[in-house]
Amino acid sequence: MDTRATHTVNDPKTKLSARLWESTKGIRDMAINTDFVQGIKNGKLDPEKFGVFCVEDSIYLYKQQHNIKVATEKAKPYPDQYTYLHKRIDSYKTLYEAEFKKWHVGKPEGISLGKDLKEYMDYEEDVALNRQSIYFLVALIPCLKLWPWLGQQIKDGNHGIYNDWAKANLDPDYVGFKTVDALIDEADEKGGIQEDEAMKIYTKCMEGEYKFFNSI
Repeated sequence: MDTRATHTVNDPKTKLSARLWESTKGIRDMAINTDFVQGIKNGKLDPEKFGVFCVEDSIYLYKQQHNIKVATEKAKPYPDQYTYLHKRIDSYKTLYEAEFKKWHVGKPEGISLGKDLKEYMDYEEDVALNRQSIYFLVALIPCLKLWPWLGQQIKDGNHGIYNDWAKANLDPDYVGFKTVDALIDEADEKGGIQEDEAMKIYTKCMEGEYKFFNSI
């Protein structure tokens, strides 16, 4: 048992973003040990499974861009949240269009998704549609923060043919999530977020990330 992590979660002096992160340590540890992540680490992942993952991930980016549009409209009363989300609309569009081109995805509606990813995407869509924008940011950050963290854990491996993909997608030096952490902490300091609700959403989305990795 990681007593340091438990102390962090229970310490009211710790920022909310850190408490959310530390509360999901067990889920992150499971993500490290999935066949997909370990296969990327040692360069031995079945190429067919890698392809399936990437095609599904391209659909995730496509759907997430729509969710970001919805959340951006809701964020208009909160300038910092609005600015961040509005910038992400174009960046996610660039990402999914590049992946669609790479994997020859013509009509995303024609791609059959696995159960785990579909449930995860449906949940994030529900948060975007039915919660305030700050809670969508809470739903967004497990993905933003987990992937570079995984990159840090496996950076000493021999990724083989997956080396370029790992550098681009599991970049251990990526720190873009810090902006979202700061928005969550700012909302907490102003009384604009309920920790119990944030914890539920954050945990659910971190589980979604793990289950997506584990589905391959």
